[in-house]
Amino acid sequence: MWDHYAATPDVPDRDGRVFANKAQQVKAELWDFFRCQEGYEARENAVADKAAKKLIKDMHYEVRVQVIVTYHMGILRVKISKTETRTMKLTRKEYLKVNIEH
Repeated sequence: MWDHYAATPDVPDRDGRVFANKAQQVKAELWDFFRCQEGYEARENAVADKAAKKLIKDMHYEVRVQVIVTYHMGILRVKISKTETRTMKLTRKEYLKVNIEH
């Protein structure tokens, strides 16, 4: 999954910054929220890379869960918990029926 971010060209972010690829944008935005302790700059890239990979994986998982909840509540009109969604999948057609605002 992370390889796709590294292979995808970037577009300007909300601050107008453009990076070499989406992976670089994710890591740069990570450092918008965190600071590297003085003396640890050499490890910064490895730490950012590891953290960004986990954040992306978690983000994709959470979006999948939210889409399933939204599909059931918005389209099927059935209340469902996030716990129930962990073992569920939708068809491609069902996924495409859901609009998730970002």
